[in-house]
Amino acid sequence: MKNLSIAILTLTALWSPRVHAQALAQTRAPSASSPSSAGSGATTPPDSTPRDRTPAQPQLPTDDDPRRHHGLYVSLQIPIGTRSFKVSTAGTEYTLSGFGAGFGILVGGTPAENLVIHSELSVTSASDPTLKSVAGSGTANGGSIGTVGIGAGALYYLMPWNVYLGGALTLSRANFTFQDTSATTDFGVGAIFRAGKELWIKDHWGLGLGLEYRLANMGGDDGDTTLTASMLGIAISSVYN
Repeated sequence: MKNLSIAILTLTALWSPRVHAQALAQTRAPSASSPSSAGSGATTPPDSTPRDRTPAQPQLPTDDDPRRHHGLYVSLQIPIGTRSFKVSTAGTEYTLSGFGAGFGILVGGTPAENLVIHSELSVTSASDPTLKSVAGSGTANGGSIGTVGIGAGALYYLMPWNVYLGGALTLSRANFTFQDTSATTDFGVGAIFRAGKELWIKDHWGLGLGLEYRLANMGGDDGDTTLTASMLGIAISSVYN
């Protein structure tokens, strides 16, 4: 028994340093997932860190954007087209018509974006009108017909096409001159219908081209004369907004 105990103790003393050496070697050996193992063909697992995949939000216009319809609105207009006056007086009807132009100014603002509320002043005139009646027709050389109107209206812009639709109600007055004769009607109610498109040429500035139809009904001083004025044509505009 004594010899067996001595043998076991001797074997244990010889085996223990080897076990400790192997364990130490294993702790120092590089793992398969360590960066040093990349050269030996080991793959690194993909980064599982979550990334922000929120899509980019579109740039919204700001109040300082110079190509929006908001704030002060001023439009200078040149209407061009055919004027027609239908006159009824003392049981007789005749028509005065001619090609002419005019001038208009719209001033207002935008209570909501793309919506314009404006005041309006316009003057139109046609020279050398043609007179037609049951008795015949002729040209009033040197004569002129025209209207003056003041009122208020609204425009709405369809964006991003920059197309506008609008109208206005006016108090209108017509005048006629021929040689030494002139006549002026009382004020009557008129309306303007318009549609068109504008192009930005500079920050806050645009040029427009549109269609217009103007209509007004007025009466004479004698109470027996009525006059209906109409105009169909185009309008060239320069707009600040």
